[in-house]
Amino acid sequence: MTKNEQYSDCAQLFKTLASPIRLQLINFISFAPRTVESCAIQFNQSSQNISLHLLAMAKVGILKVSRFKNYRIYSLAKVEVLQLISQELKLSQRYLAEKELFFRGNPSEAMELINQRNTTLIDLRRVEERDYIPLKYAVPFEDKSTALKKFVKDLPNMKLVLFVCRGQLCERLSESVKIVSKLNLKTVGLPFNALELRELAFAMDS
Repeated sequence: MTKNEQYSDCAQLFKTLASPIRLQLINFISFAPRTVESCAIQFNQSSQNISLHLLAMAKVGILKVSRFKNYRIYSLAKVEVLQLISQELKLSQRYLAEKELFFRGNPSEAMELINQRNTTLIDLRRVEERDYIPLKYAVPFEDKSTALKKFVKDLPNMKLVLFVCRGQLCERLSESVKIVSKLNLKTVGLPFNALELRELAFAMDS
């Protein structure tokens, strides 16, 4: 492959990424493999429209696709693309809640907090996401946010509550840290992408 061909391929990759919904799809799929239908429900779009986006990203190698019965299941093929997107979000320091409510360190530093006494890590992710990247020290919470206050109050002897979900622009994560921070508890969201969650899971297993 010539130099010009390599630049051309790179340009095609960036062209394919030049869509907010595609960036959101990459993030969503990075936390667990998804069907077209589950992506359509998540982003309130038609299956036909979502399928076109997913096929375009599979064509340039961002995603890979497998089949199960009548379903196409998409997973992340190029982790470098997720790293690129996540790095840009971190540099822009964009959050959906006050920055002070989010952890700024890496997974190893987060593990030090988790190991402290009277610290609880609450996992807000869906069951398929927890199964795909399991965090064995986390307490799952699947209910609606209206039930979160009671759930947290029923947990024993807490000084620090940590939350984890799907990154720094996750609405569920942001809403949860805002709710619990009003309970006079130190509350921190871990704004980790899927790769960082894997690091955290590895640290828990070590």
